[in-house]
Amino acid sequence: MKRRVPDGRLPQRCSRACDTCKKRKERCDGIQPCGRCNERGVQDKCRFDTDHGVRRRRSRHVNHAAAEPEAPAIDTEGAVCTPQSANTAWEQQSSVAGFQQSRLVKDKRGRSIFLGDSANLSLLRVIREVAKTCHGDCKFVCDPLRAGFVEASNEESGSWMSSGEQHALPKPHTAEACHLVDLFDRATGGILGFIDTAEIRAGLEAALNPLSTLLDQERIISYLVLAIGARSSQQLSHYAEAFFTHGRQLATRYLMDDASILTVQGYVLITMYLLSVSRRNTASMHLRFAIGSMYALGIHRKAVAVRFSKEESLLREKLWTSIRILDLFLSTSLGRPAATAETRNTRLTDEYSPWNDLCLIFENVLAQVYEQRSITAEVVNKIGEHQRQWAERHTHADAHARSDVPHDGSDRFEPDIGALHIKQMYYWAIMLLTRPFLIERIVAHANEMTSQPHCRTLQPCALPDLSKTLVYACINSAIKTVKLLEPLTWSETLPTRLPLLINAAFHAGLILGFAHFGDLNLVFPLSGYLSTACEILAKFTDDPVASRNAAIIRYLIEVCQLHIEKRHAASMDLECEAIGKLFGRIDSPDVQPKMTKGKDTYRRPLQRAAETSQHSRNVSNLASPPTTLPGSEVSYSTFQNAAGDSVSGNTESILPVSPPQLVPSQETFVPMPSGPTVLDSSLLGNPQLFWLDFESDVSSLFTIIGPT
Repeated sequence: MKRRVPDGRLPQRCSRACDTCKKRKERCDGIQPCGRCNERGVQDKCRFDTDHGVRRRRSRHVNHAAAEPEAPAIDTEGAVCTPQSANTAWEQQSSVAGFQQSRLVKDKRGRSIFLGDSANLSLLRVIREVAKTCHGDCKFVCDPLRAGFVEASNEESGSWMSSGEQHALPKPHTAEACHLVDLFDRATGGILGFIDTAEIRAGLEAALNPLSTLLDQERIISYLVLAIGARSSQQLSHYAEAFFTHGRQLATRYLMDDASILTVQGYVLITMYLLSVSRRNTASMHLRFAIGSMYALGIHRKAVAVRFSKEESLLREKLWTSIRILDLFLSTSLGRPAATAETRNTRLTDEYSPWNDLCLIFENVLAQVYEQRSITAEVVNKIGEHQRQWAERHTHADAHARSDVPHDGSDRFEPDIGALHIKQMYYWAIMLLTRPFLIERIVAHANEMTSQPHCRTLQPCALPDLSKTLVYACINSAIKTVKLLEPLTWSETLPTRLPLLINAAFHAGLILGFAHFGDLNLVFPLSGYLSTACEILAKFTDDPVASRNAAIIRYLIEVCQLHIEKRHAASMDLECEAIGKLFGRIDSPDVQPKMTKGKDTYRRPLQRAAETSQHSRNVSNLASPPTTLPGSEVSYSTFQNAAGDSVSGNTESILPVSPPQLVPSQETFVPMPSGPTVLDSSLLGNPQLFWLDFESDVSSLFTIIGPT
């Protein structure tokens, strides 16, 4: 019998229910977060599929499958099935929105900021869900700042518009000013090639003298260059904000209303400074203003550049390259669509630009993988071929590029920041392309380990031939990124702000830590390189983003160490049973309770290992050799402040610093095949189709489809 409301009308059904209530067949009030999600404590997973995209995507996929009835499919375990069974599996899905990596996070002021699938924090969310599935609550999972976005915004927003007139311009000595220009040149190596530092040095005296006849518009570039250099200095950082405030105030007054080369230069420099002070969201907005001016001038078209003099044509090309680098970096790290698109043929030998060619690779990865949320074998091989061609042009480059002349007058060479910038972007592109395969396999392995407590053998996650090369390529690129950036740890004249390299170290650390949950530490030496990644981030203690990232990697190291201990304890229990059957036992084994729940039973015998290891904690220094895995050399309170507290030297460890010794043949690093990287040939064979379906909300829906 239908229930009636007091006035006799039938109760109205809510037409807008959240995805969680739809899946659980519960009544939803249509508010975000809804009452049911509030009661269950899962407010962050309350989402609404407002455009009813599930049904539309479902029907479109059915049509696609019907057009190719001969295409066999592969499920998540690698078993071949028919297209009909693949479609049936798709029809059984109640919601697609639950598999999104992208999410809204809160900034310092509580405002929501969107982060897409390619963002590092989206990958971090996946790792936290997997860690919670395997080990429950821990520091890494229950980090109070886990949903925060580090944006070191000024408390007095807008005050800079008047402070430029109220405060006097800094007057550094000539030697100090030249040193700031040198720091700018080194910190932005390979990124801002349109700045002629020799010309800046020649005009420093006039730019710093308010009584000179130099126009205010002509001082903007010099002020912003000095601001970036000062922010990269440990001793002269107090000049940075004043120079930046004066430069931005003049840019707003003279450049905002007109599109010009100077406008593009000024706002690109403003973007770079905002990146160096950990204001990524603000930097992205300022870069869009520079991009708008660039399009108005036709800088994006090479055919337009040839109409000008050779000098201005070269300047336009350098501006285009700098904007592309910053745009692709910000778009990828924040998970947002790129604001620029390449119109040139970047592979031509004449006037070849490695940066432009590499940026095109990034653009293809973002557009064809992360925006489409689908991966085809054709796309993987096409992008892989492009990367191989790019790498062949740089085989002569040393993995640890060094400058020609030591910076301090000694025989010690400093790392070439420009070479590090472009090489880490190459490895980053590989990791972005192959990351969905890594996520799919590790999540499947983690779910298998928790659902099958009787499976205690210590072995890496099962990798079918289809994805083995791609998964290994992702981890191998993360290791090479850490090796590439390792010279930063012993450099004494390093700029204090290197946002691109900090992002590279953090992303590589996340990949290496995540691989532990697939037991891939039996194939790759993950522990040492994860420790090195943390050491690299700890080098930049003055950077709020680097400090926060270092804290996250330390918590990740702890849970990875716990995972290794538990996996070894489970394997040892299995061996002890076999030994006891052969020789007997004189010790008193703990009586195991009757198995009730798979996940709890899996954790219960392993909990003893974690409890026992609490009595044997060692003291370790952060600069431990690569063969050790420091657990928590810095106390839990050291990194509580997301605004960037300094890294403490506290060496009190709460987790063991060394993992259990593995069999030498297992611990040895298995390198990738020498020569150009060749993707798995099985990708070119039969068309493959499988869905990355996970019971937990830990992965976006990446459809992996074979060639059509």
